[in-house]
Amino acid sequence: MISKLFMQALSPISEAISDYMNKKFSGRKLFVGIDWPFMGGASEIWFAIIVAIPFTLLWALILPGNKILPFAGIINIALIVPAYLVTRGNTLRMVILSIIGVPFFLFVGTQFAPMITDLGWPRKRSPFRQGS
Repeated sequence: MISKLFMQALSPISEAISDYMNKKFSGRKLFVGIDWPFMGGASEIWFAIIVAIPFTLLWALILPGNKILPFAGIINIALIVPAYLVTRGNTLRMVILSIIGVPFFLFVGTQFAPMITDLGWPRKRSPFRQGS
């Protein structure tokens, strides 16, 4: 509901900018996008996120080689929004794509975890740091 209100509030600004840019660059059709307010208002995205949460936790527990628990990234917006665009809002396909994509999300998180840890403690010797 709030994201729909946000989208409605930004819509006149987007239209005004589009009109100005189309006048400035006559002969071309330019579009000014406000993607997140639009996507945040799509109930399909929130449904797929809620359905994907248990699968994310399950994959995190059973996936060999995984070393993270994705509590900060549990809602997987990075996976669901592209799935929404690819499937044009088909919720079943979005859920299937998110279930298939979660292991890749976790493997990437596992690979980046040592680097992120080193960013947090740059002066202290991290157990992940190699050769220093």
